[in-house]
Amino acid sequence: MLLHEFLTENIEIILVSVRQKFLEGRDRAQIAEQDDSRLEHFLRQLIETLRDGAASTESGNQAIRTSAAEHGADLLRQGFTIAQVVHGYGSVCQAVTELAVEQHAATSSADVRTLNRCLDNAIAGAVTEPRRAPDHAPEGTPGARAQRPATLPTHPAPGPTPPKSPGPCAPTASARP
Repeated sequence: MLLHEFLTENIEIILVSVRQKFLEGRDRAQIAEQDDSRLEHFLRQLIETLRDGAASTESGNQAIRTSAAEHGADLLRQGFTIAQVVHGYGSVCQAVTELAVEQHAATSSADVRTLNRCLDNAIAGAVTEPRRAPDHAPEGTPGARAQRPATLPTHPAPGPTPPKSPGPCAPTASARP
């Protein structure tokens, strides 16, 4: 079975599994509707990319990256950390893999590579693009902290090194013959 056929036939089961994995411990009611539609949109983009094969590689990559950037920015605004966003997209791979194993569904290595490439592009878009626009998240929220570029703490420049004391074993002027 081709992976796009497997995903199309099982999209609802995969959506439920991803929701459970990704939103475990979160207030489902707060983000359910918007996140569900973005998740389904990503899966449909993935299905389309798999179905079209190499012909849609560049346009599919950009479309996935663009919508994932919007999704990532939304999740960061809602207080998710970058790690949670990355793991959220990873939960898609887990859900697909677990269901394929459960149903004994085989797929081609080319489809698996495409799945991984699409997930890589989604993750890159979700965590990179929002960081380029730090005003996405309100000040004082976890998303705002996660979007700011990291800076190293500044320390005063060290002054000249003080001369070393001769130490107890060094010969002194009075000890010389």
